[in-house]
Amino acid sequence: MSDLRVALVSSSSISLFVGGGIVPGSVPEGEWKEIENKMLKFTSIFKSDGYF
Repeated sequence: MSDLRVALVSSSSISLFVGGGIVPGSVPEGEWKEIENKMLKFTSIFKSDGYF
């Protein structure tokens, strides 16, 4: 699995991107759940800082 988390922050918006990569031995459903969990963690950072 390759990991990807990116935040693009401007004066008027925040765009969040998360992703991953399927590699031999990956279980697609498990990888999708991991991507969802990454986004939840990512958004919680910005929520705690008052951005959302």
